Amino acid sequence: MRMSVVTATSTSTPIIEARNLTVRFGERTIFENLNFSVERGDILVILGGSGCGKSTLLRTLTGLNEPTEGQVFIGGEDFTAADGEARVALLRKFGILFQSGGLFASMTLAENVALPLQTYSQLSADEIDTMITLKLGSVGLDGFQEFLPSEISGGMKKRAGLARAMALDPEILFFDEPSAGLDPITSASLDNLILNLNAALGTTMIVVTHELDSINTIARKALMLDREAKGKIAFGPIDEVRNSTAHPRIQHFFQRIAEE
Repeated sequence: MRMSVVTATSTSTPIIEARNLTVRFGERTIFENLNFSVERGDILVILGGSGCGKSTLLRTLTGLNEPTEGQVFIGGEDFTAADGEARVALLRKFGILFQSGGLFASMTLAENVALPLQTYSQLSADEIDTMITLKLGSVGLDGFQEFLPSEISGGMKKRAGLARAMALDPEILFFDEPSAGLDPITSASLDNLILNLNAALGTTMIVVTHELDSINTIARKALMLDREAKGKIAFGPIDEVRNSTAHPRIQHFFQRIAEE
């Protein structure tokens, strides 16, 4: 039986809302009839065991996958049905930090950050240079403009990818396993950067991760997916989810207890 943590509702329009979201690949159902919403400025962590659909959900929310059924709303507008200029306008509301950082290897950090500005803005070359300095500076990489991705560390690549994701001042930032491949100190530094940016800018953060240290540090709310349930088994403030007894696999996850 599928159960979830009950949370208070908000009268404001959610920045993101999933309605009856279903994704199937052939005969395989990843998740079905998934419903949840994210308030502006919140930090939601999507968590769960391997194969539960965390990254698939992120790709569906950002339009990289089309849902089999259901809808995604961004700021009250139907993102799933939008096309043409309306879809582009909604796409500009968010940025994505991919697990690998997603940088173009042949381009400098400055060129990587400049790319969305050159493509989607009307800024002059001088204005773009100023924005590059501001964005790289905001993630602690001022002075690294002319470095190639191969010349910096894994943690710096994640920060540079975040600078590019922030180039157009999005309302929402999506993170796909941001701590993957990082040592604990670098991972903690990235977690603190996420918190600081959220506090300073009020940007909504959606983070896919299975790292308990990151979950405990950054999450305000959590959405827990489960492969067997084919959907959510918990959703709400992180403390409520962490302490929930609604489903044994919730405690298995947080206590790292192996399934029998």
